[in-house]
Amino acid sequence: MSLKAKNLGIVRRALAPAILFALATALPAQAGENWLTGPEQEFFAALGVDARINGTTVKRTADLDAWPAIAQRAQQPLKGRIQAISAAYQRMPATEAERKELESIQLRLQAAMKAEMGNVVLGAFFGKDSFDQARESTANMMNVEDEQGRPIVRRAWDLQRTMLLRGLEARKTADKNLAEITDALARRTGKVLPADDFEWSMMSPGKTVTLYGHVGDRPLKSPVVQLTLYRKSTGGQWIAANGISSGIGMGLGVMNERDAASGTVLSAAQEEAMNLPLATTFVLPDLEAGSRVTVEIELPLAATLAIERAELQVWTDQGKLQQEEIAGLDAVQRRAQQDLEKERAAAQGQPGPLRQMFQPPAAQAQADPRDLTRDQQKALAQQKAVQESFANQSLKMAKNAISAKNDQMAKYYLQDTIRKAPDSAAARTAKRLLKKYE
Repeated sequence: MSLKAKNLGIVRRALAPAILFALATALPAQAGENWLTGPEQEFFAALGVDARINGTTVKRTADLDAWPAIAQRAQQPLKGRIQAISAAYQRMPATEAERKELESIQLRLQAAMKAEMGNVVLGAFFGKDSFDQARESTANMMNVEDEQGRPIVRRAWDLQRTMLLRGLEARKTADKNLAEITDALARRTGKVLPADDFEWSMMSPGKTVTLYGHVGDRPLKSPVVQLTLYRKSTGGQWIAANGISSGIGMGLGVMNERDAASGTVLSAAQEEAMNLPLATTFVLPDLEAGSRVTVEIELPLAATLAIERAELQVWTDQGKLQQEEIAGLDAVQRRAQQDLEKERAAAQGQPGPLRQMFQPPAAQAQADPRDLTRDQQKALAQQKAVQESFANQSLKMAKNAISAKNDQMAKYYLQDTIRKAPDSAAARTAKRLLKKYE
């Protein structure tokens, strides 16, 4: 994935999920009346939905650009809330200047990698001099400068952080207005309905999530439905991973403390974004009693593995109902896990170059060396030498961390030594040193 696509993708995925909003005025509504005003109906129609109701397809394409015009036809406080939400969404994506700068960074980084990558690869396979050269080449790539003399890697981190923090602030603004709007909807009828008036479940017939709804014994006019998916907390893992990579970079001499600090701030913003709940809201046509509804949610099946809890709320002319748990989520997650395991098994059957380097083919690893051809024996010996070379470097980093009394980094590198060459002398030394951390 390109640097540009990666940076923009973080903002889009984490900060701009499909949040569609239920709007209300302060006027009371009677059951059976058109409880949504004209501007509200326009607003919801512009938000879009892809559903099947009693076998009939209802498909509306989202047109968020229509929000400003719809807001002009609305009364306060609805007008101000639509405008605030629209403005917040406008601030989420990268600006044109940011996109151009990211493109420039990408081109410069590609040129640096093309010029230096050969030395980096050589250093991974051959002795100390080549390793030192590889370290210097890696530092050269880290320190390539832009037109203003700023290291482009650090600048890329700064850009990501700027976009994420701006997006997080915009998301908070949108969420605040959403809370005010949904509170107004709840006050409009002042009634709480039992969940079986419009009961929902979740299934996964394809590669995305599907919601199934069943209306109870009473008809519902223009129900507004909101699904909220609460993610499992990452618990600081992203920040910790950044700390490890920064430690490696500083240990290799290719990153300084300022670079590490910049990466830490970025990883904190990324983790905050990753922990935000995902929400989607849509409006449906009038529904008769007993109606069955199917709604396709644009959420990949694999993404449900990060979901801890699902909640669903519905606002109608009859009142509000809420499901704090949605049946079927566990089954969807089991299906996602099964698909993931199948993909992993297929990937293991077709190992890439790095996997081949660290995991020799099982048939060769378990065979008697005398049964292998000369070429196979030579290839196996080369793989073993490469593994031991990497293990020796990790052991060296571990000893440096021990000398610096950095227990976290020492433990990481000792475990890394064992992973890279379990049967090597370096691994035996690492196991002995690792006992003090158990």
